[in-house]
Amino acid sequence: MQHTHHERTFEDSGKHFVAILNEQADGLLSVTVRLPDGTMRVVPGEHFSDEDQAMAAASSFAHELVGSC
Repeated sequence: MQHTHHERTFEDSGKHFVAILNEQADGLLSVTVRLPDGTMRVVPGEHFSDEDQAMAAASSFAHELVGSC
């Protein structure tokens, strides 16, 4: 079985992020965020049933991190 992923860029507080959406074997999505400094952070929590939920979680996670960057 092949697992797919794709990337979507977004911005928060003037900083650019990349959400990497990974399709799991069960069809749900996990999300990793590439921070502006190039490091990768896995979005904590459950896997997501659709891309909109995954992107909302990635955006919220990145927003929390902006204050600590």
